[in-house]
Amino acid sequence: MAGESAPPIRGTDLDGAPAELIPGPGRTVVLFMTSTCRSCRPVWESFATHPDVVVVTPDPATENRRKLRRLAGDRRRVIMSSAAWLDYVTGPAPWTVIVEDGTVVGNGVLRDGPWS
Repeated sequence: MAGESAPPIRGTDLDGAPAELIPGPGRTVVLFMTSTCRSCRPVWESFATHPDVVVVTPDPATENRRKLRRLAGDRRRVIMSSAAWLDYVTGPAPWTVIVEDGTVVGNGVLRDGPWS
């Protein structure tokens, strides 16, 4: 996936309204996480201060909006989109994709934080 154009992410927000991310100029860190992933727990807390982070979870059919809202609070943008997990060929959560100027420049299992 690295070196390829980042596909748009389309889904819903935590209120059920349509949401999308069309990667463009600048840097965006996309975190693929779930509400039940143990490795994701500390990440949910730590990403609050990073303005370039967008979290993508599976669709509402498999994720609980209330639980996600508690984890994310009002601090971050969350898009619920199972299709994005397939489009970005994700591995196990927490999976990180770093996009710069619309191109994927890195991806992999989150270890030290996507902002390091």
